[in-house]
Parts: sequence; structure tokens; C-alpha cells
Amino acid sequence: MRKTTVLLTCIGGTFVPDTIEALRADPDLDLRIVGVDANPEVANRFLVDSFHVVPGAAAAPDRFLDTLREICHAEEVEVVLPSADEEVVALARVKSEFRESGVRCAVEESGTVDLLRDKARLFARLAERGVPLPGFALVSVPDQIEEAARSLGYPGRKIVLKPPTGRGSRGLVVVDPAVQGFHPVSGARHAFADLASVVEQVERERGRLPLLAMEFMPGPDYDVDCIARQGEALCVVPRRRLWKDPFLSVSQGCRIERHPGLEEFTRRIVRELSLSHAMDLDVGLGAGGAPGLYEINPRWSGAVAASRAGGVNVPAILLRTLLDLPVPAVEPKHGTRMFPVTRMAFVDEASPRSLRVRDS
Repeated sequence: MRKTTVLLTCIGGTFVPDTIEALRADPDLDLRIVGVDANPEVANRFLVDSFHVVPGAAAAPDRFLDTLREICHAEEVEVVLPSADEEVVALARVKSEFRESGVRCAVEESGTVDLLRDKARLFARLAERGVPLPGFALVSVPDQIEEAARSLGYPGRKIVLKPPTGRGSRGLVVVDPAVQGFHPVSGARHAFADLASVVEQVERERGRLPLLAMEFMPGPDYDVDCIARQGEALCVVPRRRLWKDPFLSVSQGCRIERHPGLEEFTRRIVRELSLSHAMDLDVGLGAGGAPGLYEINPRWSGAVAASRAGGVNVPAILLRTLLDLPVPAVEPKHGTRMFPVTRMAFVDEASPRSLRVRDS
């Protein structure tokens, strides 16, 4: 079996050890994994076959790409698997160039990446195609927030305000009539507020604008792992969030669930937008159980390896599509759960590659 060299970015992530384990678990893949990160001391560097420090793609995208070119050439990399939005944006610009040099990048074309990251444009495009969505409105000045909130049912129901081009819960505010004041969540990136307080906050911090106002989905909430190829969803794995606060940035656990409506909703979006590669859909269920899209991340979730709880190796399926290998038909085992735990790893200083993970 020929060994394939793949490059994995952002290897400092909490669940990267699980992603690496998932990639190595496919018996048809013989991998040499090159890891990169902006932090030279990241502990997960001991889990990969080769490690390099790279500039952060958010702060220095051109330097990030220059460094990645050098690494790909030196390490004879065949596939690049990005894990952060900023890396996806940068790599999408040079996808064709990398392909010509023999490197396949798991990213969409730039136009599609830009569309997925701009939630206002994305929602407008999907609405044009008849895809059912939560109510939404783009607000450009503070005075528009109250009008948008009322149009979405406030104060009879909560709404969400979030940056149209942000990711995850960065800058997100849940506007709730039961809350008094503006309350950022400690250790997180989102806040809860009443309508008057959020208007006052935006008046003081106009850099928050524009904002996308959306209906609040009462839940439950899901991450949907999906691998697609030219508009065809090859696997769809809904993971119900087992979190007290569904807007936290790191997974607190999930349950693999069968949800035909959510699965078909995902497949339709993939068809309508002719999507490829990996994506992570953040979805909440409405009061009647219908899926309500929050956003589509143009790369896999940080907790993508959680799909293995249901017997589906999403990271390996993505790699198979990039290597033109057969993709087996898979049906998730529903009713299985993933809970994050902390484990110890031991490294012999005389032989740093002698990593051992302590058995539970």
C-alpha cells in the first residue's frame, strides 16, 4: 500500500487527537500526517509524523500560504485538510495553483466560500431557491434593530443577533425579554440581553454593525457533519448537542440521532448550492420540529471525529473523496453518544516520537 502524506492544520484544537485517530483508523489508508499550527509548543505536535509552525491565516494570510507552499514541497504533501475558516478563505484563492503542483485542498472555490461565510447573502440565496429558513433581516444601523426584532416576533419570542460574516458564537447575542441588561457569558463569546440593552450596546459599539437578526430556534440544536461531492451528499450525520448552553464554542457532548427531516434538509442545501468537500451545519429545530439553519461552516467541525460514535468516519470519508477512492455507503448507528474526556500522554524526552496515550 502506497503511503500518502496529508497536511492537517490547527493541530492545537481540543479534539485534534480524535481527528488524527480517525484518519489513521481507515484500513485502506496508509498515512503520513504533517501537522501545522501557529503555536510552536502545541502538545498535539507529538501525535503527527512531522510538525511545522506557520503564521496565523487570520493575521497574515499571504505569509501563511507562502509557508504552506514550502512545507508542501518539502514534505511532498498530497492533501491539505484545513480546520479554520481563515485558512479555508486563504486556500480557496490558490486552490488551482496547489492542484497544479499536485496538492489537493479540501476547500470550495472562492465564490462559494465567500457565500457560505456571508450569512445574509447565503440566506437570501437559499430563500430564492425556496429552502425553508428562519425569519431573518439585515440591520445596518441601531435604529433598525427594534423594527427587525418586532418583525420576527419579539417580545413574544426570542431572537438572535449575530455578525453576518462571523463564525460560531462570536459576537452573537440572544435577545430575550426575560433578561434585564446586557450580559456577556463568562469564558464564552456570546451574550444575553433584552432589546433595549442590546440597542444601547450597539449604539456604543457601532463596530458590531451590520448584524443579522434571526428567529431564535427553541431547539434542540444540532451539528450536522456532511461530506459532499459536486452537489451530492455522500454522508450526513446529525449530532444533537447535549449542552446546557448550545452557543458554547467547544462541544460538551453529543448524541447521534436519526432525523429524516434534518437529513433531507441538509441534502437539499448541498444540491441547491452544488457543494463539495466537508461542511458543518449549525441547525436548531423550530417549535414544530422543522430545521432552522443558523450557519454553514465551509470546513469540518472541530469535533468532527464525534461521528465515529455512530460508526461513521467522516474525516476518512473526506480523505477518500480527495484521493479518488471508493466511498462506502454508511448508515449511522443512532442513539450513541460522545462525551469529551481528558487523557494523559507520555513522551520519552530521548525519543519524542515515542508517544503513548494512557489507557482509560
